[in-house]
Amino acid sequence: MPVSGNPPVPGASGPSSSASASKSHGFPVPAWCRTVLIHTTRHWLTFYLALAGGYAGLALAAPMLEMYGWTAWADRLYLLYSFVCHQEPAASYFLFGPEAWIAPGPDEAALAAAPHAYGHATAICQRELAIYGAYFLCGSLYLATGRRGKPAPWVFGLLLSLPMAVDGVSQLMGLRESDWIVRTLTGTAFSVGTAWTLIPRIDDAMRQVGAELRGMAGSDR
Repeated sequence: MPVSGNPPVPGASGPSSSASASKSHGFPVPAWCRTVLIHTTRHWLTFYLALAGGYAGLALAAPMLEMYGWTAWADRLYLLYSFVCHQEPAASYFLFGPEAWIAPGPDEAALAAAPHAYGHATAICQRELAIYGAYFLCGSLYLATGRRGKPAPWVFGLLLSLPMAVDGVSQLMGLRESDWIVRTLTGTAFSVGTAWTLIPRIDDAMRQVGAELRGMAGSDR
């Protein structure tokens, strides 16, 4: 005797149809775009180090090029960095000279008469060089430890950012004049605080996004 079963219900969805439905409702990502995104999530820290190290490194390369006679290339770098930094001589480091920094006032007047009397200025100021140099060092340390560092609390990054804010605002208000030590220390503290707070969190987010993208790629096969 034949066993009767429930007749198929029109429109009923099985596993295959549910999978196709999830694909239809999801945002279609082209395969090439997914590959680029996967590589970005996997190697984002390398890109970060290249940007931070390149930014600080080229700022140091400008005075070196100028010192050795490659003035056209040095001028291009100085011009490029002039869009993002004030390049004030009293707030910049000097290479290949008697001192690594100059005092505001008389030294700046002497520099106007003899541009290379104190050496060759970096393309960015002391604080900015400290910020991006410390960003590069913090990222390198995180990479060297196997990317296992835990993120610092948000308040830690905020507290280490406050000295730079106080130094900058007090100068803008004319209350005091900063010096190379304060600029360097506050810039470094800012970078350490923000890097320690953000880099591990960004790395964890990139791992999750990369895993999801690789899962999408595997489901399409």
